[in-house]
Amino acid sequence: MRTELVYFDSEYQSRKGFLRGLAALCFLIIFSFLWYEMIQKPIPSGKKAWVAMTIIFVLIASAIGVQLPKDVKTAMVYGALLGLVVYGVSNGMLLLTQCSQSVPWAMAEIGRGVVSTTLTSFLVYKIFF
Repeated sequence: MRTELVYFDSEYQSRKGFLRGLAALCFLIIFSFLWYEMIQKPIPSGKKAWVAMTIIFVLIASAIGVQLPKDVKTAMVYGALLGLVVYGVSNGMLLLTQCSQSVPWAMAEIGRGVVSTTLTSFLVYKIFF
């Protein structure tokens, strides 16, 4: 299974990639708010939390935006792997630095991240390809 990444190829491709990334950003934000609503936990607040979430969402959305998948399966596998890496690293770091973070919670967050990036990649594929 192979995928193609494109960035700064042409002005047209840059605009298309930007639109795919913007759509991905919107989906990621919606899925995160739905997750916090579903588990009835307050959305992280404070400047530090919002800056961190913005950085994470923009990086994930950018990675999804530059992908040109050949089919829906490729898009979903790429999204799942992206979620596993990004959410795995971030939650692994939280486990190391915050004593209040538990392993089951970190695993649930990683799972949620994989599901949300997979769904986001799927939706971006269905809209743009």
